[in-house]
Amino acid sequence: MPQIAGDLTSGLVGVADLAPNNVWAVGNINIQEDNPNQVIEHYDGTKWSVSTGPTFQPTDQPFLNGLTAISSTDMWAAGSILTLIGCCQEAFPLFEHFDGTSWTATFDESNLNSFISGISAISSNDVWAVGDVGAIGGTFTEHFDGTAWSAVASPSPGNGENALLGVTALASNDVWAVGFYVVAANQDRPQKTLVEHWDGTSWKVVASPNVGGNNSQTISNELRGVIAISANDVWAFGDTDAFLPEKISNLVMHWDGTKWSLVPTPQPNPRHQKLIDDVIEGGTVIPQGNLWLVGVADGFGSMVLNATGQ
Repeated sequence: MPQIAGDLTSGLVGVADLAPNNVWAVGNINIQEDNPNQVIEHYDGTKWSVSTGPTFQPTDQPFLNGLTAISSTDMWAAGSILTLIGCCQEAFPLFEHFDGTSWTATFDESNLNSFISGISAISSNDVWAVGDVGAIGGTFTEHFDGTAWSAVASPSPGNGENALLGVTALASNDVWAVGFYVVAANQDRPQKTLVEHWDGTSWKVVASPNVGGNNSQTISNELRGVIAISANDVWAFGDTDAFLPEKISNLVMHWDGTKWSLVPTPQPNPRHQKLIDDVIEGGTVIPQGNLWLVGVADGFGSMVLNATGQ
């Protein structure tokens, strides 16, 4: 793929598969270099090519973290942007829309230092984005009603960092967001799984399990994404360091309509190794139980997990 070098300076973070000859992907290039930027690519059934994105100021640094598609003429990408306001660069949520012809960008100047990590659409006038407020460590959600994006209050159960990293929207009264929180102030661990649900009126925290138990003071658990078939068949995924901090391994949970429960998953690397770094970053699920999860194995290689059957 153009501009995707297969190293730590570039990567793709979102994909929308509309047809065999119409696939979109978004990501970032020049990561941790002098000129970081976003990239949007399109697959026409034969090859990938870079799509012309929105126009930014030369000093802007846009980053994309997610992509969702209602149709081939109605797609949203989201992330954050560092842009020059007066004398200084400030960070804001970034939303980019594709109308079938071109991409246009909007950033929310009313929410300084807020970052979007995931986005999911129900319809053209019902789109959700989630993330965190970097300065205060709180969860952050925004909703698009067909006209404008606006912030919506969401719980932050931890005294330390709180973040939502993934979202999936099934209906106007059934949206799931996942991430993590830290109980103690001024601490970066242990992290606990965070699951929140939108019921059409408000966001509420839903009890979720943790490897090692919810009261563990040493084991961290983090959810990075969530996907769903139906209201009573939802999957969340991420990682845990239950086998010591230097041994990060897969974490998968399932919602059956009543409760969340941990689901055993294979590990690409044996747990007796000195170093393990397995992280599930994304996935998709096909009705009748064909579940695909993808991520990084041992910090460098690709990892694909597949489960079939109900």
